Amino acid sequence: MPARAVHIDRVALADLTPELFAQIYRNKRPLLITHALDRNWLTPQTLRDDLPEIVEVMRAHDCHTFLDDSRSVRKETVGADSLMQSVWSDTGVDEELVYYRGLPTESMRDRFAAVMNGVEERCGVKTEPKRYGLWVGTRGNVTPMHYDSCHVFLAQIVGRKRWVIFSHEDTRSIYPYDGFNMPYHAAKPQYLNLLYEARYPSITRTEIESAIRVTDPWQGGFGQFCKLANCDPMLCELGPGEVIYNPSGFW
Repeated sequence: MPARAVHIDRVALADLTPELFAQIYRNKRPLLITHALDRNWLTPQTLRDDLPEIVEVMRAHDCHTFLDDSRSVRKETVGADSLMQSVWSDTGVDEELVYYRGLPTESMRDRFAAVMNGVEERCGVKTEPKRYGLWVGTRGNVTPMHYDSCHVFLAQIVGRKRWVIFSHEDTRSIYPYDGFNMPYHAAKPQYLNLLYEARYPSITRTEIESAIRVTDPWQGGFGQFCKLANCDPMLCELGPGEVIYNPSGFW
């Protein structure tokens, strides 16, 4: 049966209750929570003020895909001002793509905890602020398909992020790595964001087909990753002020 795209449920924070979240979403399926955060609580200037003067960033070997592993990225230190300039410039030049992953400062963590408190109350969950992470990237960055062993609440503060998610029940059809060539929590098919109608202009269709040896999934052709044809991807685009919940084990 050919794959079909399933759009992730969108629920406004005001309409969410702990009972609804537990019954339909927790451990079961992703959820996009709209009108969840004040878009203005973090500005480029306040972010810059909270960053150390020197930060460690990732640059992808293929200029597109970022997985925190030496086989996927190289790491280098840059000035925080340089990072901010790369992120807020809109050049779209592949060589300039950069990704910062770090821990928020104590002051940022406290402010974010206050902002996320409403989301956690509506979902009936509680997250330790020490588990918060901060991700800052340039437009066009791609995170390869992988899963997290914990439940994830990801808040989009600035910009937009396109998601392609597969259920944990599809794991046998996802082609996960064995832990030797790449981390076991990553999967072999790449550029699925482009394959499933979320195309970035910086990568051509020819590059995609060459990289993952597939043709259009809607025509049933998945090449060496033919089991993907049995999976139903869940799609969404996360915007500023929105939060996505992704259960543990979902790709």
